Amino acid sequence: MSTFTQNGITWTPTGSLEAAQAASKASKAEQREVSNSLDKNAFLSLLITQLRYQDPLNPMDDTQFVAQMAQFTSLEQMQNMNKSISLTQAYGMIGKQVSGAVRDDAGTAYDVTGAVESVSIKNGEVYLEVNGSEMRLEEVKKLEARD
Repeated sequence: MSTFTQNGITWTPTGSLEAAQAASKASKAEQREVSNSLDKNAFLSLLITQLRYQDPLNPMDDTQFVAQMAQFTSLEQMQNMNKSISLTQAYGMIGKQVSGAVRDDAGTAYDVTGAVESVSIKNGEVYLEVNGSEMRLEEVKKLEARD
């Protein structure tokens, strides 16, 4: 083992630098969840952070602030419209024959075919009830008009 002296202090590392870096990366990975999409809450958080840490001698231009707020409003309206379209699409499937994947609690997917009996929303996602199972709207692979 090597000893190092810096600013009059002598120390001896007890492990390798690589091991310390690996442990640091592992703990950071456990502490945060990675999301590949920016929702309205993330957008608003970024805007607030930008306002909080702006240079007081050179503040954000009013037109920039208004433009960012317009983008935020536009994003929110698009998300609301997407939810509305999904619900309309799901309600239109009631009584029709669909085929698609259903996932159990373990995440295993299996195919289900049958008539859509009802529509529900859970955690912001639209589900169709088919043969007693809940199928996500995105999992529908085939739609047929029922005789």
